[in-house]
Amino acid sequence: MELRVVCGDITTWKCDAIVNSASESLLGDSALDMRIHQAGGLSFRSACSSLGGCQEGKAVLTYGYDLPARYVIHTVPPYWRGGAYQEEALLLSCYRSCLALATAKQMQYVAFSPIGIEDKRIPPNRAAAVAIPVLVGAGAALQRIDLVCETAKTLRAYTKAAVYFWLQKVSDIQAAGPETIWKEALLALTVLRPAGDNSPDRQADRLVSVRQVLQAYKARPASIVALEETAAKIMEIYET
Repeated sequence: MELRVVCGDITTWKCDAIVNSASESLLGDSALDMRIHQAGGLSFRSACSSLGGCQEGKAVLTYGYDLPARYVIHTVPPYWRGGAYQEEALLLSCYRSCLALATAKQMQYVAFSPIGIEDKRIPPNRAAAVAIPVLVGAGAALQRIDLVCETAKTLRAYTKAAVYFWLQKVSDIQAAGPETIWKEALLALTVLRPAGDNSPDRQADRLVSVRQVLQAYKARPASIVALEETAAKIMEIYET
């Protein structure tokens, strides 16, 4: 599965399904939710109304109607109340519920909006730390997942969470782990942030750069300092 973190307008995504961070009413209460409703058209809004709402942590499915995506998966994240009220567990349930629907429909390409950070005020770094592991794990049956961010701040938070996730994977197998994990991390980090010029030459250059950074990281003793310094180098590769 190819996981990408990109910046853009999810209402323009042509894919099997986009994921909408919705309210329990499913009636378009947040800014992005409203834009999705507007782009989906009258039939889309009627379909959402007919569902009778959705519980926190769950997900439901409608057609996309006038949207480029065939389906919309609506999921309801919890309101952020400081993190002591099972908010992260409910957010995790949102992602699992969405991926279960995508798998049941045999989807191959799904685009997620960052669930809960706008409408429910979940801190982006906390939301991203929940999202990345479940997307990599429970989303393995898909061919591609895009995390479509609307701001540079959100883009950086989700990118950094993914970089830390894969570096930790490499760190966990430094002693005697399978070489396949290292190769998986190399490929995942190479495609994570598409370049503006996504030509084969640019992709090849990025692969070489990421490989060099990962090889140096693998040779170092595992530590928080090594992880943070390596993450900063990979982020620099994406941003140059």
